[in-house]
Amino acid sequence: MSQENAAGGTTKQKFSGVAGYVTYMFAPKFRGVIRAESLDDKDGLRFGTAGIKYKEVTLTGAFLASDSFEARVEGRRDQATNTAFTTTPVSRARP
Repeated sequence: MSQENAAGGTTKQKFSGVAGYVTYMFAPKFRGVIRAESLDDKDGLRFGTAGIKYKEVTLTGAFLASDSFEARVEGRRDQATNTAFTTTPVSRARP
């Protein structure tokens, strides 16, 4: 994929990616899902730094208690070839 005039510029920036899901019903009320994604940000359009390759995997377990209620537990792992994320403490406003 590519995007022209990205971020107000006059160049064409390229990136490519793929994502997929697999869902399996273990029982009538229990479901498992795995989701995987891969992104190659060749020109820095998504992360601001060229050449970052990013991968993400999410595992989900779901309990379908009724037609209108679903409880989920999820675990996720993100990985990038270069620093794409920063860890900063979350500041919360206090009353």
